[in-house]
Amino acid sequence: MRQTYDASRFALCAAMLLAAHVTRSAQAQGLVTGSVTDQALMPIRDAEVVISRIGAQTRSDSTGRFYFSGVPPGLQRVDVRRLGFAPASIEVRVPDHDSVVVQIRLVPRAQPLPAVPVEGAQPMDYRLKDFERRRSSGVGQFLTAVDLAPERSKPLGDVVGRLRGTYVVRSTTAACLTATRGAQSLQNSATGWCGNQSIGGAYCPVAVFVDGYPSYTGHHDEVFNLNSLRADELLGIELYSGAGTMPRELSASRGTCGALVIWTKR
Repeated sequence: MRQTYDASRFALCAAMLLAAHVTRSAQAQGLVTGSVTDQALMPIRDAEVVISRIGAQTRSDSTGRFYFSGVPPGLQRVDVRRLGFAPASIEVRVPDHDSVVVQIRLVPRAQPLPAVPVEGAQPMDYRLKDFERRRSSGVGQFLTAVDLAPERSKPLGDVVGRLRGTYVVRSTTAACLTATRGAQSLQNSATGWCGNQSIGGAYCPVAVFVDGYPSYTGHHDEVFNLNSLRADELLGIELYSGAGTMPRELSASRGTCGALVIWTKR
C-alpha cells in the first residue's frame, strides 16, 4: 500500500511540474506589431509580412498595420514584400511577456515591362537619337543602315565619295574626305596629311565625328582615314557640306569645309 501511495504522489508532482513548465512556456511569448509605409510614410496595404523562423505570416491591413502574437522571445527577423516595392527585412528583439513595435518603409521599384516585338522593325541604337533628330530636319545628306547594306564590305572611302559636293583624296595608304567649292574653299585654312599626301588649297578637309566625338576638326595634321572603316561596320552617316547647313553642336574650327558624322556598330 505504501508503495502505491508513493507512486501516486510522484505522478502527481510530475504532472504539476509539467503543467507549471507549460504555463511558463506559454507565458514566455511576445507580441510583434508594426506598420508598413512608403518613403513618404503613406500606409501600404496588403504587404506580405513573414517571421520565417517560426513560420508565421500575415498581411498589412488598410492602414498598413500588422500583428503577430505568440512570438518566442529573442532575436527575430521580419521580412516584408509587396509588388512594386523592393523587399525589406528588419531584425527585432522580442522581449519576454511584452511587445515590440516596428516600422518598415518600402522603397518603390520599377517593374520592367516585357518587350513587345514589332514585326519587321529593327531596334534603334540609343546613340542614333541625334542622328534621327537631325535627319527629320531635312538638312544634310544621310545614309542609314538600310542604305549602307548593299555596300557591305566596301571601304568607306568608296561609299562617301558618292555623296554630293565631296571629293575623296587618295594616297597609297589612306582615303580622306574633302570638299571642292572653288574659290570659297580657298578661304578656309584647314590642312593636313592623307597618308603621305598633303591636303589643302582647293581641296578643303571635312571635319569628321565618330559616334558623336570629334576625330578630325582641323587641329592636327592627320586627316581621318575613311578606309579605316567598312560600310558593314556602320549604323549611319551624316554629311553637311557647308557652314550654312552644319548643326551648331558639330561646328569645327580652323576652317574645315563641312562635317561628316559616322555612327558605328561598336
